[in-house]
Amino acid sequence: MGNDSVGVKICILCQKTCHKKQKNISEKDWINLKTKSLEWRRLDKYNDVYNSVDWDFGSNGQFWHSNCKREICGQRKLD
Repeated sequence: MGNDSVGVKICILCQKTCHKKQKNISEKDWINLKTKSLEWRRLDKYNDVYNSVDWDFGSNGQFWHSNCKREICGQRKLD
């Protein structure tokens, strides 16, 4: 489910164009992102991330802004 099929990279968290080169995310961080996105369901900004990402596909080929990742994984914004 990578989103680079036509050269346009879309952040899986905010759905906006992502121009930054991505590092490979560790399995631990991918699982953490999945867990946090589950907590965001039915909440404001990231409410549909959990349902829109193919978690079984893995992180390879996925893109996200570092600010979006930091925000969704941080407890402060979630609270």
